Amino acid sequence: MGAVLDLFRVLFSPAEVFGRIREKPAWFIPALALGIVATVLGYFLLPFRLASMAGQMAKAAAQNPSAPAQIESFTRVSVFATPLFVLLLLVIVAGILWLLVTLLAGGDAKFRTLLSVATYTALPSILLQAATLVVLKMKGVESVATPMDLQPPLGLNLLAPNVSGFLGGLLAALNPFTIWGMILTAIGIQVTQRTSKGSAYAVAIIAMLIGLMFAGLGSAMASRSG
Repeated sequence: MGAVLDLFRVLFSPAEVFGRIREKPAWFIPALALGIVATVLGYFLLPFRLASMAGQMAKAAAQNPSAPAQIESFTRVSVFATPLFVLLLLVIVAGILWLLVTLLAGGDAKFRTLLSVATYTALPSILLQAATLVVLKMKGVESVATPMDLQPPLGLNLLAPNVSGFLGGLLAALNPFTIWGMILTAIGIQVTQRTSKGSAYAVAIIAMLIGLMFAGLGSAMASRSG
């Protein structure tokens, strides 16, 4: 239970939590808790996801009348696979951190410890999903027509609301929650890997930039499919 509570404590006392992680890495139960919360949020976001796929379903129906029902069923079922996606994503992030720490900070990077760091710095992303749900609920399902509508202006896309595609996704991904997660990652690396502050922030910033690139690519693909 203490490991799960540390998911919230890390937001306010990161050095203390990462000090415990350095001595005793823990990731599976906290990651599972994150997956459950993400599943609940995904369930409530489901009507908006389905609304964003209306154009895709209409195109599919022209070729196969049963396709929209199949797409909807797959989308609904996929929500309950969210914990697996969360676990996979955390492993990938940990791998990136391990590589960056090895290259930039030197020393003996510990994958299991960095997997714990990835897990305990993921809560801001969950909070971003919750904030997205709140904004979409306020606007209503009728406001969603394309996948791009699933990204309400919570980041730099506030300054460029009409920008879409790669740049739109990148701007949307650069938000306070992303910055928060980056700072927590830097603290986690510094404490658990005993690196310098400069090296820890270099790793965290590069990892964030990689995430921004993937967000931009995902948005570009969503724009084309929409």
